[in-house]
Amino acid sequence: MSKIVKLSSETLNILKIAASINKSLAFSEGNEIKTVSASGNVIMEAVVTETFPQDFAVYELTKLLGVLALPAFKDAELVFDEEDDTHMVIKAGSSKIKYYFTPEDFVKHPGKSITLPKVDVEFMLSKEVLENFEKAAAALGHKAMKVKVSDKNLYLVATSAEIDTSNDYIVDMGENTADDFEASIKLENLKLVPGDFSVQLLKKGDRGISKFTHLTRKITTFVGLELE
Repeated sequence: MSKIVKLSSETLNILKIAASINKSLAFSEGNEIKTVSASGNVIMEAVVTETFPQDFAVYELTKLLGVLALPAFKDAELVFDEEDDTHMVIKAGSSKIKYYFTPEDFVKHPGKSITLPKVDVEFMLSKEVLENFEKAAAALGHKAMKVKVSDKNLYLVATSAEIDTSNDYIVDMGENTADDFEASIKLENLKLVPGDFSVQLLKKGDRGISKFTHLTRKITTFVGLELE
């Protein structure tokens, strides 16, 4: 017996972000997508509208997305055969591809979901503020976002810490109840589906982590902090 999955444009966009985090992806039976970067510094967890009928893994996710972007495979269906778990069939009209899976142990999986204890800093980050920040950072050649709390006020700073005369871009995010705090996030690690976010940061010893929770979609992204 076969089961059919048709991916929505929203899920395809989530998969594009997943492919930028890790070229490979292990899909789990159900409606949750999880991926982790090779370094372990970025983890994304997303709940999608589709339900996958089985576990399977794709070694080159961008190749699969490239196929689904072809005009011939617009509105394609993914057909899974319960009696053969080695592949799926990508089908659209008279066109089809027998697409083989890769062994799941070839793909890094993030494992259990992360639960943060009490965090050090929390704030809201709008799509507009983030997009403007990234554009300013790119124009100035900065590669990091510093989150700084000083005297109960929170700032986002685009900076190059290794340069004494860095032309910092600073956004005053307003009052914040956290104690004084400072940590940075590499902008190259901000693999986020566009939107508004609730952000939490935690430092523990010489390590730190940030959590970006999408406010309109069931997507959570964890990014490692750079501590000075």
